[in-house]
Amino acid sequence: MEQRHRKLTIAGIDRTLNLLGKTLIISDKIPGKSTCSFEMFDATGDIELQEGLEVILTTPDYAEELGPNLLSPNQADVETDTAGFISYWADIYRVTTEAWHGSACLRVDTETADGYEGLRTTAVKADPFETYTASAYVKGSGNVHIRLAELSAIKAYIGAGSADLALTEEWQRIEIAKTLGSEGAYVRLEIFSNPGQASPITFYADGMKIEKNHEATPFTVLVLRDNPGMRIFAGEIIKFQDYVKSGVTYFYVSCADYNAILDRVLVATAFDAMLAGEMVKEIHGMKLANEGITLGKVEEGPATSRSVFDWVPVSTALDDIEKLTGITWNVDYYKVLDYFPPGAKKAPFSLTETSNNYSDLVLERNTDKYRNVQVFRPGWLETTEQTETPTPPPDGSSRTFTARFPLARRPRIFIDGVEVLPSDIGVNGLDGPGTKKWFFSRQSPQVSQDTYEPVLPVGTTLELIYTGLYNRIFVKEKEDEIAARKHIEGGSGRWESYEDKATIDDFSAADQYLSGLLRKYGSIANKITFRTQEHGLRAGMVIPVDKPSRGITGDFLIEAVTGRADGPGMMVYNVKAIDGEVVGGWVEFFRSLVIKSRDFAIRDNECVSMVQDLTEPDLESIEDIVSTYNANPPFQYMASGGNIRYGRWQWLDP
Repeated sequence: MEQRHRKLTIAGIDRTLNLLGKTLIISDKIPGKSTCSFEMFDATGDIELQEGLEVILTTPDYAEELGPNLLSPNQADVETDTAGFISYWADIYRVTTEAWHGSACLRVDTETADGYEGLRTTAVKADPFETYTASAYVKGSGNVHIRLAELSAIKAYIGAGSADLALTEEWQRIEIAKTLGSEGAYVRLEIFSNPGQASPITFYADGMKIEKNHEATPFTVLVLRDNPGMRIFAGEIIKFQDYVKSGVTYFYVSCADYNAILDRVLVATAFDAMLAGEMVKEIHGMKLANEGITLGKVEEGPATSRSVFDWVPVSTALDDIEKLTGITWNVDYYKVLDYFPPGAKKAPFSLTETSNNYSDLVLERNTDKYRNVQVFRPGWLETTEQTETPTPPPDGSSRTFTARFPLARRPRIFIDGVEVLPSDIGVNGLDGPGTKKWFFSRQSPQVSQDTYEPVLPVGTTLELIYTGLYNRIFVKEKEDEIAARKHIEGGSGRWESYEDKATIDDFSAADQYLSGLLRKYGSIANKITFRTQEHGLRAGMVIPVDKPSRGITGDFLIEAVTGRADGPGMMVYNVKAIDGEVVGGWVEFFRSLVIKSRDFAIRDNECVSMVQDLTEPDLESIEDIVSTYNANPPFQYMASGGNIRYGRWQWLDP
């Protein structure tokens, strides 16, 4: 079998590198990024790997396909089941612990040591006076012989050609040719134990073939692909190891796909009442365009209420948008960011009763992450505008006054009906004594008068107009699911779950988030796993399945794809998928947006510290240090003097 190599692009330079055996593993799942690892040796002698270098894996230009064969595809390589085989005084099994081609082979356990025990295929049509050759790859213990049996039109045995082989632990090919007589109408392949064995034997068979030819031809042939050079992985090296053996340099390489870029770039901004797709475009323009990521298909999506991103990775921000809208995102192997509804990307093929493009299909149902009652605690929610007299009333000594609710932002303060200038109201801990007349803190109900100001005498009218903050617990139920579980289980039928997210500070956003959780987790769905050698499946795609014999029909969302090299130029993929819109995996796609060790958000009364090394003693303008995005609210720089070294940044009111 001809050895072929996968083509890798490293740092933009095409090189042919040699992958070692079956070391290539590609993992793609929801949530998260695709990863790839492999071991290779340097065929050119001048490869210098570095973290961050680009790696692109493509399919070979040629595919390996079964050559001409009168046997069925399953009889050829036993990738599906034992259909087409007949046991003869032996037990036969399909196993995946051994394989010469693909991922499975036939195991044969003879019953005695008498010989002539093993397997035979069902008969296939043949022509008289023609020569046919049978072949197979075998391994195991003892001795076997292969026979090409000639059968009549009524499938009566006429005769056979045979060849003997002593088995070893290595795969060997055994073959036999026979020219049929005038009555020859059918042929079949037989592999039997020889008589005189010391004990019953076990042997394995794979790569079986009957062909109309004088000799056995290669089991597989190379066929030009419809899509040569299709990318099966693209990303960057995240780590590698190298070692030298017999003067040759070997590398063990680990990579992550382009989605990893979004994990290392932070975003800090807020959007009010903006279409979800527009937020994605804004974030792309701010943080991703400079990384070489382009925009693909971006759905407008629904309008969201206030969305605050608290110095979180861009991937987390996009997850946040997805959780509010149900629309997902991905950076593909061509470095294109798409924002699309679940199910918008279809798999390049489907699974049917007769498609012969998959094996080992398993159906599963479980209650992992299921709930029909969702309890949700958001962060602080804002009240309507409040007008009130704080306590205590001015008494000639008090300087601190308390409102009913914690403050959401800078309040308006009135003394005997005259409003205090906003510029005279500072932030506790940010503005020092003597710099402002009044101070407040977000999430505190108190306002305080500066100690340098005259205390308010008895009889003074003090009034606040402000937006307050309050806490609330949301509970939502799926009554039909509760009733169904109660009918099945007895009891209350309630499956309850709790989540919190401190950065949601808007009633509408909290309700959207809660509904999204229950919509995605609130039903028990079918899951399937299967194996395939077809390329092109990605997590997040929808694959149609039509297999009524198993009661499986519908569109399934692919949650995970794991590919492994399985011989020269060949990949085998293990796929997990879940049916319908009820997808727990989609919600796991909603990675937790709460960073539990921190709880902060950009507000209009907070300070943003920006550190910059200065190489010149004096700079004429702040633009010499840093340029900002078109932020809303905008930045203001407050310098302490001619030298900006001791200045600070703060947000301005919009």
